Amino acid sequence: MQKKLTKWPSSNYEIELIITPLELNQAKTSVIKEFQKDLDLPWFRKWFVPLDMVEKNIKAEYLQMWIYEEVVNLWIQETLKENDKIKFIWEPYDFNQKQEKDETIITMKLDAYPEVEISDPNRQNEKMDTIDVQVSQEEIDNAITSIKKNYADYQDSDIIKLDTVSKILVEYLDNEWNIADKSNIYLWEQEFAEEKFFPATFIDKKKDEAIVIPYDTKKIPTLLINQKENLTIKEIRFIIKDTKKVVLPELTTETIEKLFGKESEVKTHDQLLEYIKKEISKQKEDNTLMQTIDKFLQIVQSKYMHVSIPQTLVTEEFKVRLKSFEDRFGWEEKVNQYYTQMWDAKKNQMIEEIKKSSKLSLEKFFILQKITEALWINVDRQKSENLEVEKQIYAKLSSKEQSSNNIEKVEKVAKKETSKAKKEPKSPKAKTTKTKKE
Repeated sequence: MQKKLTKWPSSNYEIELIITPLELNQAKTSVIKEFQKDLDLPWFRKWFVPLDMVEKNIKAEYLQMWIYEEVVNLWIQETLKENDKIKFIWEPYDFNQKQEKDETIITMKLDAYPEVEISDPNRQNEKMDTIDVQVSQEEIDNAITSIKKNYADYQDSDIIKLDTVSKILVEYLDNEWNIADKSNIYLWEQEFAEEKFFPATFIDKKKDEAIVIPYDTKKIPTLLINQKENLTIKEIRFIIKDTKKVVLPELTTETIEKLFGKESEVKTHDQLLEYIKKEISKQKEDNTLMQTIDKFLQIVQSKYMHVSIPQTLVTEEFKVRLKSFEDRFGWEEKVNQYYTQMWDAKKNQMIEEIKKSSKLSLEKFFILQKITEALWINVDRQKSENLEVEKQIYAKLSSKEQSSNNIEKVEKVAKKETSKAKKEPKSPKAKTTKTKKE
């Protein structure tokens, strides 16, 4: 049997297998003997049915499929043994078969675990940005306001103001003033802040008042654009159904106790301010750390390191992200409803963006892993704190006493083959097509 293994650019290999008629016949005999073990025919004991009779009890197309599976399974196992340094992953795919004279040629692809390559041996100095976690008074005030909103009182109001929340009935009118479609929207400070249209149209308007404007998609906010097809809309009519004035409470000792509980250490207004400051500082530290690491990885990826992600890994990551997207909607049916409301171009663009982000995320993951190994960072993620790896990388690469070339230091360590080096995981055995029992 002749076999050839060719490496392709995206961490995958093409396998070419040339099978002679003799080898196919040997595989055929092996397959028939496997069926012989389970075949039960009158006048014969199991394992003793003649092979020609066994063959007659197997559909020709199934027999042919199992013969090729036998050959492929044998070759895959041989390949794993002969190339044990290549970490193959997942199942073979993209099978092709052709005949050349008496020989059968089978080709397939098999992905491998990505290896990060150092693409620039002459690196310039790259420093990681310093993280600033100082908390401003504005951030503290916004946090206090947010807490107050959780315990706000909503009082009836007849007029829409910036401090009110209102329910608006939106009616889409056709050329004959019939209601072609309708929906409800809610207006509060966020809508007033994001779109000038809303305060200009609704401030100082009264409850039950009706407002009619032309339906001009270039002038109205995206929120008001009707996504249904085949609707002729001439005007929009807004009817103010309800308005509530938002009254924020004072953060008294009683309110603080209600918020944090009687057993909490936060009991006074000063203690609350200190708690808020610590929480904001921690949140800023985590967010800024992630942004700093992400920026550093982008620089490393663009200048110094390269990794090719196989398509199967990208596909699996894409499925995970798409499933997460579905979970946010509740179930797949709601996602489909969301898709039907989108233009085809926009839907395709969103899917392509998810695919692209899947690939970029995997590239950053493997480069981060390479840097982690280079810096001798070994963390048990099940027992470690959140962002422990990122914190250690930042601590080692952002110090003012660091060497003049961080990236060079990382890569030099990465090249050393010592007994302390972390052992790479062994490759799982490749799986092929369905087995006979299945």
